[in-house]
Amino acid sequence: MPSSVSLPRFRLLSLVLLVVGVLNSQIHTATAKVYQSLEEFSSDSSKGSAPYDFVLVGGGVGGSVLANRLSENARIRVLLVEAGPDNEGVLNLTVPGLFTQIDASVFNWNYETIPQVGLGNRTIVYSRGKVLGGSSSVNAMIYTRGSKDDYNSWGTALVSSGGKTKDENNGIWSWDALWPWMKKHERWRPPVGNRSISGQFDPKFHGYEGNVGVCLSWGGPSAFDLRAMRASEENGVELATGGEFGRGLNLEPNDGNALGLCK
Repeated sequence: MPSSVSLPRFRLLSLVLLVVGVLNSQIHTATAKVYQSLEEFSSDSSKGSAPYDFVLVGGGVGGSVLANRLSENARIRVLLVEAGPDNEGVLNLTVPGLFTQIDASVFNWNYETIPQVGLGNRTIVYSRGKVLGGSSSVNAMIYTRGSKDDYNSWGTALVSSGGKTKDENNGIWSWDALWPWMKKHERWRPPVGNRSISGQFDPKFHGYEGNVGVCLSWGGPSAFDLRAMRASEENGVELATGGEFGRGLNLEPNDGNALGLCK
């Protein structure tokens, strides 16, 4: 956490877990409360005095998901701390089309890359959300898994550092090791309006029973999209799923090969 962030600006999410008995079964429920300051948190006697079992720093994509998973255990208490403000009721965060109007001075860490040699030594904005939900609150709800090569490179770096052997890493931190979990968390569904998406994705690269809803855009390919795809096919550089050219048509960008034009 950057040292320039003052503690009073942290917001805290307290998860107090309860157990409710119904008939002969137990339903585990979690109650959550949002605090906008340390003072509000400290002065609330209703949260009880029992210590927290887990304190998670960072309420972004990773921290929020981990807090949610931990809260499934009714015997533990979880505290989630986020440096940015709440995302509740902020229209520009809620509506994907308004993401260009998000106030970066409030909801973004405003990082920049180092000078890029291939871009005339320009620096590029590297947007990271400083808000509950992290970058998932400021990215226009765009979903992508990224590149298979990146995952494997991170695993190689872990092996090089001596953290794991190559065989150990292959089962822990690589595209193939993480692939089942990528599908498990996803719930693929039709886009808003139920337009036809036949031929615009590959079903075998998606999950259907997870917690995160994912779909194609409601509008479908634009006239410009269709022209670009036709041009790529005419030039003989069509990219089949799992191909190697890195240009042309890519039916499924979430298969680990994200390069190319998508329908």
